[in-house]
Amino acid sequence: MNLDAIAEDVRGFRWNRIPPSAQVLLASNALTLITAAAFGLDPAEIIWVYWLESIVIGAYTVLAFFVMARRPVSVPKEGSPAGAYGYAIFFCIHYGMFHGAYALFLSVMPWFVIDNPNLLGMGVTALILALSHGYSFVTNVLGKPSELARTEENLKRVMTAPYSRIIPMHLTIIISGFLMIPLEFLGMIAEALFQGPGLAAAQWLGKFIVLALFVGIKTAADVYTHLGRYRQG
Repeated sequence: MNLDAIAEDVRGFRWNRIPPSAQVLLASNALTLITAAAFGLDPAEIIWVYWLESIVIGAYTVLAFFVMARRPVSVPKEGSPAGAYGYAIFFCIHYGMFHGAYALFLSVMPWFVIDNPNLLGMGVTALILALSHGYSFVTNVLGKPSELARTEENLKRVMTAPYSRIIPMHLTIIISGFLMIPLEFLGMIAEALFQGPGLAAAQWLGKFIVLALFVGIKTAADVYTHLGRYRQG
């Protein structure tokens, strides 16, 4: 990772220079935090929501291959539809194995295990992120014919793009997941200092602080990789 390039991007930050799809991504992550707080989600539940988000990213990639396969030839040296279908099948197998192993990892780490998941809250937050990626798919893929050309170079780029997007995101998730460890100690301190409604408020505040740090770190990694992939949309 080029830290100098990141620093330069930060110094040159202008909101109106951010592509609309990245603005939607920022807004959806902010709304995720608000929704998580409203439903009382734990940081562990948000981590599983982000696992679902990466599944959605993969689903849109498969959809891109199918759209590519059904388009007529538009540029020289464009391959046959069979090539796009072949890439889609290989991607499904490889991407599925990656996320199966990742789910297993989350399942065995104590602070990522959920005893009684809030399925409604998790579903709503996952839907928010899925709609954000849907908007990006329409504007950055369907809206740009060059993204859908069946050249070998383009097929490889479409297949590898989700990995360059989700690997930094999930490494950030795993690292920031360790922020949940102090949450237990914050809960113990709250129990020692507060009683009744004050205890519930203190516990909620501690969980929200950890959640905000976690979502903030993940959002920064997510938006930076998104901008690297779609500078123009």
